[in-house]
Parts: sequence; structure tokens; C-alpha cells
Amino acid sequence: MATYSAPAALLLAFCKSGEQEEILALLQDNATLSTVFSRETVPRFPDTSGTFARITREYFILERMLAAAAGGGHVDLVSVLLNFGQQHGVAAPYMITTDVVSAALHQLRDTLDLLLAFQRVQPEVFSMRLPMGRHVLESVFLGVKLEPQARLRLLRHMMDMGFDPNLRLSHHSGQHGVLLYKASRLTYGEMVECMLQHGAIIAKSKAQRGAARFGRVDVLEVLLRYGADLNECSEVKDFDGPAGAALHVAAANGRAETVRWLVENGADPMMKNCDGLTPGDLLPGEDNEIALILGITT
Repeated sequence: MATYSAPAALLLAFCKSGEQEEILALLQDNATLSTVFSRETVPRFPDTSGTFARITREYFILERMLAAAAGGGHVDLVSVLLNFGQQHGVAAPYMITTDVVSAALHQLRDTLDLLLAFQRVQPEVFSMRLPMGRHVLESVFLGVKLEPQARLRLLRHMMDMGFDPNLRLSHHSGQHGVLLYKASRLTYGEMVECMLQHGAIIAKSKAQRGAARFGRVDVLEVLLRYGADLNECSEVKDFDGPAGAALHVAAANGRAETVRWLVENGADPMMKNCDGLTPGDLLPGEDNEIALILGITT
């Protein structure tokens, strides 16, 4: 199976580790320039086996250098490489590719600064479609537990740019409220509030169910403050739990504190879902604590 040539591998290693001075020195050499502007066919998924291991792709080395630098969070080096490419007449689409943007999005701490560096070369970078048709805005919610403030900063920037928090996503069949739902499951109250401040619609988004599934009382508090109906009922079972309202989901998943908060804030403990089941009917095993909260006596 083909791998990167030794000169290309060295360039990529330096980019990944952010060795800017070494890169600048190498770029003065004509042999290096020949490598930077060449293409090499290498495995598309180098760390896999079987069928995927046989898939190859031809890569532009400068593109891979940018992806390596972005993945390492080296904003200054990315800017240097972009300027270098422009000085040598490389068009933006050959540098700011979906792979390069994806690498920046997986670099949780410096993503916004990386995207802003890309934007100087490719003004539409925040609107680019990623593999599988995904939108950049979806990726904001990934890695929030590791870098919450960095992701909040990115979300605020995109909201201030005018991106729609109610954006319908093609790979979710145009379902309403997917972004708010994902934020309610994967992030925290401040990020959810940012979306609501910019017009995210709670009704029918299932955000309450998503928050209840993971015991996110902080998110439920924000949703309620912005008018969420805690008794809004889903007619179908999904990844979060059985059909019904947030209380059905919290009870079925054994989230005692979430159940307590929901009941204290107006959720109906006797509401039946479309299968005729109340939250108490869905308790996992003999959960006496939740049963007491729901007012169930034996």
C-alpha cells in the first residue's frame, strides 16, 4: 500500500507539531517546493483494515500540510501556509477543502481562530458542506465537555453571523429543531441559551426529551425559562426513551434528580403516553426513590 514519500512525510510531521521555523526554512528549497505542489496517492483510511484499507485517494500535499497544521491547532502556521499558497497562485478550493475544515473542527480549542484564518482566503468557509452533507454548525456541539468555552465562542460567532438555529438538515430528512435538540443533549445551558436568544424554536424540537435523557437539569431550566412545555408529548419511541414527555424519558432512564425537578416545575406525573403508560409505569426495576417522587405508593 502506498504511503507518503519521505519528503512529504517530513513536511506533514513538522506541520502537525507546529514547527513553523523548520517549515519556513524548507520552503526556501526548490526540491521542497516540488513536493509541496505535488500529489501523492495514499490510503484514505490508513488506520483501518479490510475493505477500507484498500481505499486510496490522491492528495495535494499542501492541502495535507494545512490539515495537519489545523489538526494540531497551529493557527499561525496555517496562516503562513495559506499566504504561501496564495503567493504561488494556488486557488482557495485546493487549500480550504472539506478535509482541512474537518481537521480544524476536530481541534476543539482553536477552531474559531482556524476558521477565521480560512475565511480570509475562502469567505464562505462557515457555510461549507462537510462529508455526508453535514453543516459546520452541527460540529459546534462536538467536544463541548472538553472545551466548553471554546465551543461557546464558536457558536456565538456563528449566531452573530446570522446562521439560523432552526436550520433543517438534509441528512435528518429536514426534521424541525435538530440543532436545538443536539445542543440540549450534548452541550450545556449557556450554549442552549445562546441558540434561544437567536431565535431557536423549542416546540416540537424534542429538546426537553434530549435534556431529560442525560439528566441535564441546567438545560431544562433554560428551556423552561424560554417557554418550553414540559408536558409536550412525542408519539414515538426514539434514542432517548419511550414515547411521551420529558418525564417519561427521565423516569425510564432512572434520572431521579431530573424527575424531581420536572415534577416540581409542572410536569404531570400521571400523564399517559400514546401507549397508555405513565412515567411510573416505565421505571427501571424497583426504583423506590423515583416512585416516591412520582407519588406512587405500594
